[in-house]
Amino acid sequence: MLAQDIGQWEVDTAGLYYGESGRVSDLSFNALARTQPFEDRYLNLTFSFDSLSGASPNGAAPSASTQKFPRPITLTRTSGGGTVQSGGGAFTVAPGDLPLDSSFQDMRYAGSVNWQRPLGRLGIVDFGGGVSVEHDYTHLGLDTHIAHDFNDRNTTLSGGIAWSDDSVDPIGGVPVPFSPLERSSGLGWTQTSQAKHVVDLLVGVTQVLGRHTIAQLNFSRSQADGYLTDPYKIMSVVDPVTGDLAPGPDPGFGLYLYENRPSSRTKDSVFGMLKRDFGGNVLDVSYRFMTDDWGVDSHTLDMHFRWRFSSDKFLQPHLRFYSQTAASFYHSVLFEGQAIPQYATADYRLGDMNAVTVGLEFGAKTSNGQFGARLELYRQSAKPSPDALVGSLRGLDLTPDMNALIAQLTYRFGR
Repeated sequence: MLAQDIGQWEVDTAGLYYGESGRVSDLSFNALARTQPFEDRYLNLTFSFDSLSGASPNGAAPSASTQKFPRPITLTRTSGGGTVQSGGGAFTVAPGDLPLDSSFQDMRYAGSVNWQRPLGRLGIVDFGGGVSVEHDYTHLGLDTHIAHDFNDRNTTLSGGIAWSDDSVDPIGGVPVPFSPLERSSGLGWTQTSQAKHVVDLLVGVTQVLGRHTIAQLNFSRSQADGYLTDPYKIMSVVDPVTGDLAPGPDPGFGLYLYENRPSSRTKDSVFGMLKRDFGGNVLDVSYRFMTDDWGVDSHTLDMHFRWRFSSDKFLQPHLRFYSQTAASFYHSVLFEGQAIPQYATADYRLGDMNAVTVGLEFGAKTSNGQFGARLELYRQSAKPSPDALVGSLRGLDLTPDMNALIAQLTYRFGR
């Protein structure tokens, strides 16, 4: 909903906790402020902060024996332009366990501004921009969106475009693709930041189907170019017969290579939504299909039902199903003595995967706003690449299930 009185501000706030069992946790705060400085013109301001910490999968596969990972000695630039050495040491992973690096931590600050105004009698147009800053990643973006009503305002056609320019600046530099993880590898990395550019296009139609039903259909295309590799992900190199970890360049350590992904990615998505009101209770069902030139196809089915059990309170159950196929260059491991492919990653987020989210939200109006609380459980199941099931790896769970808890509190002021 938009502001009702010219010059008055409305503020939505939200605090969210996301925690993976035994892995990463995220605490975030988000705020959205809206005002109507002039008739039919609206200004939206957003701010968000995220703090992430915990253990993150580094891409290496479980092993039948204890694994020992070196922490590379890296060169990090200082604010004065000089460099300092950091890192070193090692951490171990027990047999059969998924390698996790507990040193992961990050903070992100983001903000955006959006201006909306009429475009003729039946249209609107908005312009926006945003910035996001992490210690090793900077995002700058611009976007615009146009919508126009037809058919006695029962049909709305819309379109939009978004552009972003991102800078990737990993701690210690960018590793050379498929170079080995070793104690001194950071000294050989390039110190040059890498760029990534993304253009998103969207066209859609929203149709009123009756007094209580609306439908929406959107098509979107996303084109990303530049540095799309994760500079922190590695891959295990194993014997193709026994499945045992190959020896690495440092005595007592195994062989792990940094991953490499293509420098472009095109994604096409089709989204459909049906929303129906049942006497004040609202059912919202949506489906999204995505396909890309990396070989990933995904399906997302999302369902909400908002039940108003009193004039000022509601409960909203939520159920979401997600599945995707693996990227064409997804490999759980690489094999010793075999040619290295042009592209390869062991990142489970690009593997064959299914996920289910189940949740419940409670909302209530207050004297000066609205309060909300949401609790969700997320479960993810992934599959290793078929070529990885060799030797001792057959008896290991290469992609253990992941469970996460999501809790959110919201408050809307000025309503």
